[in-house]
Amino acid sequence: MLVNGLCSLHGANSNFTKAYKGHTKSYITMAVNAAAAVISLIGFPKIAFLLMVLTAIGWFIPNHRVGNNNHTTP
Repeated sequence: MLVNGLCSLHGANSNFTKAYKGHTKSYITMAVNAAAAVISLIGFPKIAFLLMVLTAIGWFIPNHRVGNNNHTTP
């Protein structure tokens, strides 16, 4: 995975690694998409589509842990 490679490149104590520690958002997305597939199969495709649209919109919300460093760069 790209994030794992970047975390190893930056080191364990870097701001980047601290910001991306854990993949909660990814796991939630996979679970909701799996649930949407099951919901679609049992006969509610519109609800499944709505769940998938909501998770896609969730990925447009920026990660505020990235880029909010309180130090200045030269």
